[in-house]
Amino acid sequence: MTRSDLLRRVLGHSLLGVAAGIALAGAWLAYTATHPRKFKPEDFAESKDPARRALREAFTQFGQEEATILSPFGYPLHGLYLPMNGAQVTVILCHGIGCDLTFAARYLTLFRPRGWNVLLVDHRHHGQSGGRNTTFGYYEKHDLLAWADWARTRLPPEGKIGVHGESLGAAVALQYAALDSRLAFCIADCSYADLPALFVLRLRRDYNLPAFPFYFVASLESRLVLGMWFRQASPLRSIGRVQAPVLFIHGREDDFIPPAHSVQLFSAKQGAKRLYLAPGAGHAQSFWKDEAAYRAQVEAFLQECGLQ
Repeated sequence: MTRSDLLRRVLGHSLLGVAAGIALAGAWLAYTATHPRKFKPEDFAESKDPARRALREAFTQFGQEEATILSPFGYPLHGLYLPMNGAQVTVILCHGIGCDLTFAARYLTLFRPRGWNVLLVDHRHHGQSGGRNTTFGYYEKHDLLAWADWARTRLPPEGKIGVHGESLGAAVALQYAALDSRLAFCIADCSYADLPALFVLRLRRDYNLPAFPFYFVASLESRLVLGMWFRQASPLRSIGRVQAPVLFIHGREDDFIPPAHSVQLFSAKQGAKRLYLAPGAGHAQSFWKDEAAYRAQVEAFLQECGLQ
């Protein structure tokens, strides 16, 4: 074997090793993204706050009905339904990534005093719902549409459905809103605008990795395993089809999903819309940072929607 043959063989093996390493890294990144850590309330320091404990305890005092429906994709979906006699509106509350429906209980006080029904749902691969992975709205938006159809059967014919989502739940809500022209309103708290943009940002900040080639390999792995390119989970790509009024909320100090995401979504939304950037609030903290201001924004928005 000549020296040039040896060099070519070594170079070929090296390139194969690099390619294999990139493929493995991409697979790991895709798996990590679509199998998030599952949080429990005690994981958060805020759970030790007496006021927030009282809110969660109040949640358990409401009359509740366990609800289970079948996803269009064949797995069970779990929810809790809190009915009110004579209610004309049902609002669906959507939690963030790694959480379950109990984390959305903080927003009950925005809607229960209005005499509305509330439906809290566990997303796919969260809480007691089925599904082997998280898809950032790609499949979840259809699950949410199934929940809305279920909720409508428990309202009078003139009844209305609204949705409130936080973080992942907000992104799911916006993508669902593009599918349902009957939706009365949508409140999207700290949604990402575009999954690729968020993924690239987190790659750089969390792993110090460049977008190329890691994002593209991870997206390819997602396509092969889940049938979904990351770019297909994008509220920004859906927002042009959303007919319902939307209130976009975002913490000004959010360093996980920057507030520019909600600003971009607000700019792209046609028709009725409202934007609230909460001063001093981090990710998913706008409500806790200033509950009175948050409540005032929601009240003003619902009045604009004609919901008294």
